[in-house]
Amino acid sequence: MYTMGTLLAVLLLFPVAGFAQTSTALGCQEARTEFHDVSGFGRKDTAARNMTKRHTELAAKGWRFVDMEVYTENNDLEGFYVSYVRPTACGTTSE
Repeated sequence: MYTMGTLLAVLLLFPVAGFAQTSTALGCQEARTEFHDVSGFGRKDTAARNMTKRHTELAAKGWRFVDMEVYTENNDLEGFYVSYVRPTACGTTSE
């Protein structure tokens, strides 16, 4: 059986080890966040299909999907904030 000290040590060490591995592998990245208005996507029935199409277009340009936040106003779906990243040479930007 594990002691409280062992569990605490595991919890403290794993995040540090995970951070150390990812921080050296990332290098420099460029980020962008886009707002997708649902009126342009056609409300709820075509929003997912059109967003998938946009993900595919950006993936072809080297962008990787990172996160999406839903934007509502008065409990009505208004759109989505979608974030992407891609590797870039350190000290430069494009687009």
